[in-house]
Amino acid sequence: MGAGISTINNLGLAGMQTAQTGMANVATNVSGAAVDGFTRRQIHPLMTSASTNPLVQGGTVIIDSVVRSYSALINTQFLANHAKVRESEVVTNAGQIMDRLLVDEATGLTEVFNSFFTSASDLSADPASGTARTAFATNAVELTDRIRNLASLNHLPA
Repeated sequence: MGAGISTINNLGLAGMQTAQTGMANVATNVSGAAVDGFTRRQIHPLMTSASTNPLVQGGTVIIDSVVRSYSALINTQFLANHAKVRESEVVTNAGQIMDRLLVDEATGLTEVFNSFFTSASDLSADPASGTARTAFATNAVELTDRIRNLASLNHLPA
């Protein structure tokens, strides 16, 4: 008979401790409500397995976890803004790579295109000139070689 009362006392004590934890949690939530960045906490009690004693109904209660509650709206806005920042970083990096490819005199296309179109203009002004034809053909080959080299790059410099 003494074991049954001891078990009932243990169950009552576990229930009281769970309630005490809940009240402390409420106090924390109330006192932190006015603090910037505070997130509400929730406790999740868990009932343990039932007693094997036929005189005791149910089992004891323990605190399974304490969970911080975040605002779903704020979390969604944060993730959306974070994604936009990452997307803009990717676009900026791609733009910088394209800028280096097109403007750099050693590897870019700007100078080669300018030479090609200048020689094309010279050739159209004097189609009978052998020098203009040779310069146009040379610049055309140089332009295609530069484009082919850029297209074959496996790794773009960062």
